[in-house]
Amino acid sequence: MKTARPEAHSGHSTPILHKPAGARTQVIVAGSFLLTAYAADTGERVWWVRGLCFELKSTPVVSGDTLYINGFGTPQNQPGSQPAVESFEDIVRRYADATGTVTFASLPNGNARSWIDLDSNGVVSASEWGYFLKYLFRGSLPTM
Repeated sequence: MKTARPEAHSGHSTPILHKPAGARTQVIVAGSFLLTAYAADTGERVWWVRGLCFELKSTPVVSGDTLYINGFGTPQNQPGSQPAVESFEDIVRRYADATGTVTFASLPNGNARSWIDLDSNGVVSASEWGYFLKYLFRGSLPTM
């Protein structure tokens, strides 16, 4: 059974199987910003936890009725330490070519370009920029 997970762009952990007492077997998967359990037989999302960090790479562990998960957040995405980042509209105004397209090559500080370009086409989309902002600010964008 394959279930689409469009919100999970990063966080590459190994899923686990868990059979809670009196419930169906679940596939528990860590991903960007969330931990999700799916019914193993149908792929249906059973429960989820949001608000976690961007980089969930460790495998969840269950002991008794307690689930443990570990994540990592870069210093730049910790509350109070986030850098100022322009809105998508601002980068379009500053860096777009004559067709209104912003390429990653046109942006300054190119080190982060490879992990912002989720579809690997070399172009910055509004959804990719939004995901980048969500990564930095964990869903809580500061006023800029």
